[in-house]
Amino acid sequence: MAPSSTGFDETELRKFSEAGRVIAAAVGTSVNIWARAEAGVILKTWAGRTKVRSDKALGRSGLLHANRAARSAAGFSAIRGGVNPGQGSVNLGMRGKFGRVWYRTEATGKPKFILAYGDNFVPLPKRTPSRDWPAIQHLSARFQSLWNPLVAAAKKSAGLSRQSIVQIADDLGLRLETVKGGGSLSAAGLAKARSALAQNGQHYRNGTSLIQDDAKSFYLTLINRYPKLGPLFMDRGLQLVIAGRLGYFKRNLEEGTFLSAKTAAKAYPFVEVLRTAA
Repeated sequence: MAPSSTGFDETELRKFSEAGRVIAAAVGTSVNIWARAEAGVILKTWAGRTKVRSDKALGRSGLLHANRAARSAAGFSAIRGGVNPGQGSVNLGMRGKFGRVWYRTEATGKPKFILAYGDNFVPLPKRTPSRDWPAIQHLSARFQSLWNPLVAAAKKSAGLSRQSIVQIADDLGLRLETVKGGGSLSAAGLAKARSALAQNGQHYRNGTSLIQDDAKSFYLTLINRYPKLGPLFMDRGLQLVIAGRLGYFKRNLEEGTFLSAKTAAKAYPFVEVLRTAA
């Protein structure tokens, strides 16, 4: 496999390549087939360890997006330390009943917040000063027009964090559903990753691969351009997966696994699968 930004130095990457030659020889196949098989196991493990947000969390994200957009449309400041006097906020149902709109008073000696809209956005105009009522109306109307489509869009992004990994495997012609080893990853989870859309409704191809195969060398490069790779610590996750595979090889070497083609094939089942299919 070709060097990449996984955080491994040249020595570690060389050890990985040397491990491939030992495994390929033990199973009775080529380094080319070993590299593809190992890529399948690494990608499946990486995808399985990459966290996928729950439907509930995605729905909450959509509501927060709608609230921010509605507040901006009403001319209100972003909520940072709290709601400013003379402005309002929608209750998103995380604490309290969904659909209530609160107005923050400016007058001293009165409750800090009063209901401008009751349950299910029922307006209570007499509770809000007339000068501020149009902006509160705009906040409520804008939120009601946005929250359903934005929640739906957020939920369609389920599995997006895994998508780029699955795309790399698909680009290599490896169906992760059939990869032996690498832990458990459901077909439903993989299908969700393949169909995931960004919250703008677009489908992006962030995962690809490059193969360089000539008489002297074979390189398999896995490319992941998912923008949130770093913020989600997915790059660190890949480092741990590869380190784990190197540790697995070292244990097998110490235990004499490669002295027998049968035990080697059992330890690396997907190499054997691809060897047989070749």
